[in-house]
Amino acid sequence: MMKTFEINSVGDWTLEMIEEDDELIQNIKHLIYERVGEWFLNEDHGFRRYVVEEKRFSEREIVQAIYDAIYQEPRITEIIKVDYAFNRIKRKLTIGLQLRTAKGIVGGVIDVDFSRIQTQTVH
Repeated sequence: MMKTFEINSVGDWTLEMIEEDDELIQNIKHLIYERVGEWFLNEDHGFRRYVVEEKRFSEREIVQAIYDAIYQEPRITEIIKVDYAFNRIKRKLTIGLQLRTAKGIVGGVIDVDFSRIQTQTVH
């Protein structure tokens, strides 16, 4: 059984503990927030955010990027269903999930607010 501290809606750790399905969904949300290449120890870790940042984005590429990020979580054995909506103006991605793990089916909704993420430029 996995247990960790909860991350609130603005991305800050709290002193509340979460476990089981809530912890799994939180971990996937963290994967979506993290840009591929951002973590130097594993440059493939995270979400290919550029697929939603491009002027002319491809829905097929967005779905594939979501699948790729979700399958980085080793407890996921199958993605049953993924629905998403992206609001380009508000820079918000909403993902509805239905996933299979060794313990059963897990479902949830992940709201990702890319507008709260500050981009860093390297000089």
